[in-house]
Amino acid sequence: MMLFEFLSPYVRFFHGAAYNLHQTLDGLGISSTWFIEKAANGELVSGFAPGEAVIPVLVAIMFLALCSLPFMLLAGYILGKTKGVMVVGFLLLSPGFLNVLGFISPFSLTPSQYLVGGTGSLGSAFGFASLILYGVLIGWSVTIIVYDAFKLNDRFRHYYDHIWFLTAILTGIFFVADSGASEDAQALTEASAATRNASLYLLAQVREYDNYCLRNGSLETASCRWASRVQQQLNEYASDHHKIYKEFGPHVSRTVYAPTWSKISDEEIFQIREEINDYNSKRCPVKNLGGDSYQLSASSGVCQTVPASYCTSFPEPPESLVDKYVAIRTVALASECIVPTLVRLRDKQEKAIAIVSQNQRSKHYRWLFFIAFSIIVGGKIANSTTRVVEVDQRTPEEKQRIRKLVYNALKVTGTVSRGGIKFLTWSYRRLKNQHKPS
Repeated sequence: MMLFEFLSPYVRFFHGAAYNLHQTLDGLGISSTWFIEKAANGELVSGFAPGEAVIPVLVAIMFLALCSLPFMLLAGYILGKTKGVMVVGFLLLSPGFLNVLGFISPFSLTPSQYLVGGTGSLGSAFGFASLILYGVLIGWSVTIIVYDAFKLNDRFRHYYDHIWFLTAILTGIFFVADSGASEDAQALTEASAATRNASLYLLAQVREYDNYCLRNGSLETASCRWASRVQQQLNEYASDHHKIYKEFGPHVSRTVYAPTWSKISDEEIFQIREEINDYNSKRCPVKNLGGDSYQLSASSGVCQTVPASYCTSFPEPPESLVDKYVAIRTVALASECIVPTLVRLRDKQEKAIAIVSQNQRSKHYRWLFFIAFSIIVGGKIANSTTRVVEVDQRTPEEKQRIRKLVYNALKVTGTVSRGGIKFLTWSYRRLKNQHKPS
């Protein structure tokens, strides 16, 4: 029980790191939470299991942590020999001891939710912080070992600063890239909102026209039949997610007038548009004042000027069919400009989705960069540490402690090996002499 309490903060620490790392691997398509297995009754069962999928990543991270532990202790030895090893060891073991003594409250670094295939989702900030801290420790220990092993000096620190400044510039570039990505995402959101609002606006006018057809007994006309069937289509345009609208939204205006499942000729589409134009002229007549002057119908519950954001495209050809500038007229049914606008918005969203998807993938690459950057930060801290303990001021005998440690370790290993070989040889000869015939 005490061992579990001691190891608990370390497992929680690396569990949060593993969740964040796996979220990025999943977003990049490198890993997945999808599983398929055979049940006890022989049936195949499939689904998503993030909790189980993250276990291999957790094991790998903890294995790397154990492998990196000697490097941290070696760095401590270089800085202060036995005292340095004790300080590093104390710092590494202190979370476990504090947890056993009850000074650390239970915590979790795992994200509140895991997005399956969540491209663009980076997990929790706390889980990312655990990875960053681990990267800093790796960079710190490795840099100190390299500094000592190769007997480097202050010139190495100046060279290292070149890398440090370049990475700082990269972070600035990433900041600008994130700003541009936010603008792209905002553009997609605005296009999606315009599609939704324009569809709802047109849907309200179509319903009014459908009631008009019912009151006037003209349900069999081409435009009235269209008004009856298009309502469901407009309702779906208004409620669809932008990714669904990209696939099933109108690629051309004909899609709105004649769905793929309906066989309607171009002539009937022209008839629908002519009847709608006649309806607008009847409900919202334009009075010719002579010359180039016109007087529009006053705005009312039926006749209204279409909001500019819903009417950003000119009517489809032929130009003689309807007024080209219908967008500035008061009309009862603004299909002539809203329908081509819906087509344009679908095309705009398709392009925006491709850009946003690429930006979301780029987030993961920037995430990986910051993990690598944490190692560089650790190296920068190590350079400061070597200055603090005045490694450069040591006598030649005190420098390259790691080489001397390795040399002494190999020397002891060699001595023990030679002693073992001598012992085995002596044992073999003694046994052989005992079995000689007298």
